[in-house]
Amino acid sequence: MSEFNFGGEFVWFPTPAYTEGSHLQRFMAEHGLVSLDALQAKATGDIAWFWDAVMQYLDVQFYEPYRQIVDLSRGKPWPQWCVGGVMNIVHNCLDKWMGTSQQDRPALRWENEEGATRVLTYGDLYGEVNRCANALRPVLPLQTVGNSAGLRRSPSALSTTQRQYFLGFGGGESG
Repeated sequence: MSEFNFGGEFVWFPTPAYTEGSHLQRFMAEHGLVSLDALQAKATGDIAWFWDAVMQYLDVQFYEPYRQIVDLSRGKPWPQWCVGGVMNIVHNCLDKWMGTSQQDRPALRWENEEGATRVLTYGDLYGEVNRCANALRPVLPLQTVGNSAGLRRSPSALSTTQRQYFLGFGGGESG
């Protein structure tokens, strides 16, 4: 893999122990890939294989499975992903972790410009998202809610965005 030049110095390099325990290393081992170069060659040579393998590795769950991971028939600049699949991003990001050990692990670490910090576990974020959804449900028709681009970036904005997807404001059929 060619070296990445971004015009600055790297301030951190992973230790071999850290690398060996990474998801990237586990993914590569699962697929018999012995180097980053091998992964890059396989991923760029067969993007459908790569993204299907990533979806399986990450356990992205669909209510209706996709028929095709990627459709490039309109050209590479206009891919259609997970054609025919129906899923809910909030289910995959939050709901499926409730009742598991992941529920108590950090889901979000936030720091603002003034240095204030906040950490939300998956369980905390699930609660925030559900409170927001319950407040929005009676007042916002599904068809008129857009995205949350105007909200200030904060844990509250994230929970609002997540619950909009839960309620169906941003979800639906892919492709």
